[in-house]
Amino acid sequence: MVVHRYGRPRGLGGGALAVTASLVAAAVTGCAAAEEPAPPPDPAGAVRGAADALVRAGSAKASTAMEMAAGGTRVTIRGEGGYDFRRRTGHLQVVLPKDAAGASEHRPITELLTPGALYMKNRGAGVPADKWVRVDTTALDDGNLVTGGATDPGAAAELLRGARHVTYVGEVELAGVKVRHYRGVADI
Repeated sequence: MVVHRYGRPRGLGGGALAVTASLVAAAVTGCAAAEEPAPPPDPAGAVRGAADALVRAGSAKASTAMEMAAGGTRVTIRGEGGYDFRRRTGHLQVVLPKDAAGASEHRPITELLTPGALYMKNRGAGVPADKWVRVDTTALDDGNLVTGGATDPGAAAELLRGARHVTYVGEVELAGVKVRHYRGVADI
């Protein structure tokens, strides 16, 4: 499970990524959780090695949640699918939030993730239904972190290679699986 949260919560300054890193690290390292876990001898090494561990594992189910705030309103966009860490490709079905009246007026968006591009179907914005749109993620100002890459598990895992000030928080349960939870900072 990969969870993304973007925005700039108070008190974090530019460190909103710390939330992402801790959640991704928890999900990544959870596969090897022992029955009676002992704190890892090198928490920073465990988090920094998460991207390599995912490549060795091959593929994974992926869940994403991106929270945005605009004009005093918070919305959460959720998606589920799978990701191949060796080929760096994936697919997600992204569900937009209901409108203010509670009616679901949006079709799910299908996203295909590839290195350097994001393909979207049913994205709205005047694009005909079932028409694929290609977004060149290498041309985005944010380097594919927020605008187009908010759902890219590979990009999120790569950010963990630069994690600093990593501490082991303990064991938590995600989607019914016990995983190790880490907290740290990745300066982008």
